[in-house]
Amino acid sequence: MKAGIAKKTYKDWIEQLKRTIRSRQMKAITAVNSELIDLYWYLGHEIVSKQEEYGWGAAIVENMAKDLQKEFPKSTGFSRANLFFMRQFYQFWIQLIQEQKNSKPLTCKTSAKSTKVSQAVRLLQNEETKQMEKVSQLVRQIPWGHNRIICGHCSSFDEAVFYINKTIENNWSRNILEIQIEKKLHKRQGKAVTNFKNCLPEPLSDLAQQMMKDSYNLDFINVKEKISEREFELKLITHIRDFLTELGQGFAYVGNQIPIKIGKKTYSIDLLFYHLQLRCYIIIELKAGNFKPEYAGKINFYLSAADDLLKHEHDNLTIGILLCRKKDKVEVEYALRGTKQPIGVAEYSLTKKLPENIQKYLPSAVALEKELSMNNKTKQI
Repeated sequence: MKAGIAKKTYKDWIEQLKRTIRSRQMKAITAVNSELIDLYWYLGHEIVSKQEEYGWGAAIVENMAKDLQKEFPKSTGFSRANLFFMRQFYQFWIQLIQEQKNSKPLTCKTSAKSTKVSQAVRLLQNEETKQMEKVSQLVRQIPWGHNRIICGHCSSFDEAVFYINKTIENNWSRNILEIQIEKKLHKRQGKAVTNFKNCLPEPLSDLAQQMMKDSYNLDFINVKEKISEREFELKLITHIRDFLTELGQGFAYVGNQIPIKIGKKTYSIDLLFYHLQLRCYIIIELKAGNFKPEYAGKINFYLSAADDLLKHEHDNLTIGILLCRKKDKVEVEYALRGTKQPIGVAEYSLTKKLPENIQKYLPSAVALEKELSMNNKTKQI
């Protein structure tokens, strides 16, 4: 065997071993995390159960922390604070599941009413047990720190499950998870106005719809409200990592101002991406102002050209996203009704809105102008 071939064979073999080791290490870490979360779930359940059964107060948690730390001095998870979090963790899910159960009305006929009610109650109790089992399996798939964030920020069962699933799908860090919860991703995901149902086959149309958001928070580019489209584009490219995070999983940046020659003219695509899950190119057109119906015609034109000039044999149809300052839903629906290419229209925001509980205490623009005017008059005197 030649030395060169042997060297290459060894190198390939070592690379394969490295990949296998990393994969096994990740599986080991995941297994350890799953057991840890299962233990924390069990301890949370035990604390809640004993407090309900014997009427024990918060002191039981403090005593428990001392005893467990004494018995397991090398374990860092049995602090007073963490045990309280375990209790909160279990109670959080119990409460959400019960709220979900209570939102389902009990309907029964007058005849044999008591029997019907008892049957319905048993069914709901069984459903609650099944939900608890599902949740206990789900929470094991994300780290303890992520579970704590979800417990501290989510207020409904569907919202909490949404963020667990997104964390699993996208492998979010705690920081990214907090940002997405703060930006209310669950209210924006899959809510954009599109024509995907009419232009894409199933299940691709459903996947594409879920890929899009109704609005995109672009406050990371840190600009004034009024901005030119060219400046807007350059800012997004400068912060492309933040933009990709906001777009969501699967987007790969290809380039900006991509030239496409049609006839004797050359046109430029603002931003071009490729979506790894949808297996298609995505054209994003940026608009500094509000949506106008003619924008749909222009991006439809670009999409037709991209399918001929950019799309490969095994790629799906190119998708267009129009990012506008504001949009009128009815106007967009009419504009997209006659288009044959898959297009979605979404809004964007450039500044971070203050929470309503803080906003209500701030003076209005009129009040500020009045105050400034009074100050200027005082200085002149």
